[in-house]
Amino acid sequence: MDFLQLSIEIITKATISLREATLNERQCKNLLQNFSRGVERIQSIIGRSCTNVFDGAKKDLFQIIYKARALIEECCKEDWLKIVVLQIDNKKTFRELLVDFKCCCDTICNISQYYYSTQIKEIIEIKRSTKFFPTCIDEVDQDLLSLLQMLNGILLHQLLGSEDMKLAHYLIGRIRDIEKAKGGGLDIIILLDEYPLLEYRRPPILLSRKRQGGVAIYSTKWLDLESANKVTPIVDLSKEYTKEILKEVGILGGLSHSNIIKFFCCGFSKKKKKNLNMLWKKER
Repeated sequence: MDFLQLSIEIITKATISLREATLNERQCKNLLQNFSRGVERIQSIIGRSCTNVFDGAKKDLFQIIYKARALIEECCKEDWLKIVVLQIDNKKTFRELLVDFKCCCDTICNISQYYYSTQIKEIIEIKRSTKFFPTCIDEVDQDLLSLLQMLNGILLHQLLGSEDMKLAHYLIGRIRDIEKAKGGGLDIIILLDEYPLLEYRRPPILLSRKRQGGVAIYSTKWLDLESANKVTPIVDLSKEYTKEILKEVGILGGLSHSNIIKFFCCGFSKKKKKNLNMLWKKER
């Protein structure tokens, strides 16, 4: 299997399918441009080499590009409102993909220098001249501004109290709080307790329970997303105790990384005011 050729095809198709006014439009374009430039340089070095010394590195390259395609396809979906829930503050994801891609390109260049000793100067020059630039801060901010405009458009045109309107309102609050926390502590984030209601399995599926404190975690669905709901009985209703809990919630809500569970929302149960519901994406 020619992983390099497959990588080229994925980049080409993703570039063609990328439309305007998608989520993270500028970051998607930047990633594809960097990938296209890098693969072009790699192809100029190893061409259609039949040697298998590049197989491992080319496979790694393909896997990185495949992940990028999945990310970009998510951004291009028409049902973008629900996708935003998972795409909030994910600029690190784009940057990490680019860093991984650069490392893979450097590895291929290093292997090439060893096996193509007569072309060392050319390979070094190609490696030196091939630069990878992450999306600049201004363009990331423009992506965020475009998203806020799209969300505000929903608030203007959706029926009052509709699920989409609730979700748009929730997302605007999340984004503003995350932006407010820039350069400061994540504990200042305050998650809104007005959000589309979750669905419990019927019968309820208990994932975990702690005897101490009566904490329970249930398998749920939220906006058709597989989720888990942590229910914590609040014994102490004092302002200080509640503040500490919400501080922890704010920190969880402000974290965004592929290796960290995606936290969705938090609020007090309407039926049992002493129960605090914390909802996050369930790992498969």
